[in-house]
Amino acid sequence: MLGGLLVSWYTRVSSVGTDALDLPADLLDRASSTPAEALIVAGEAGGDTGGLVLKAAKEAFTEAAMVTGIAGAGVMVVAAIWALVTLRGVSANLDLTEEHERRLH
Repeated sequence: MLGGLLVSWYTRVSSVGTDALDLPADLLDRASSTPAEALIVAGEAGGDTGGLVLKAAKEAFTEAAMVTGIAGAGVMVVAAIWALVTLRGVSANLDLTEEHERRLH
């Protein structure tokens, strides 16, 4: 889930960042697909344009990683709250096997 968020956020942000560059559409699509592709496209474009492609890719990846980290932290907070609510009053030493057997009989 978080990996999908990272990739989709990167693709969205990097495509906005590279749209202003004077590059053919196929190179723009490749540059916004992954950071590795952006590095290859930057090498192909060369010069100042290549530097701008790298800058856009770096900024997009940084933003995507930050958003993904915040989302991951949110998931962990929800999991922690769920654990506190559902495990309230349960002993850490409770033998769940014995408890299950007792409920069956």
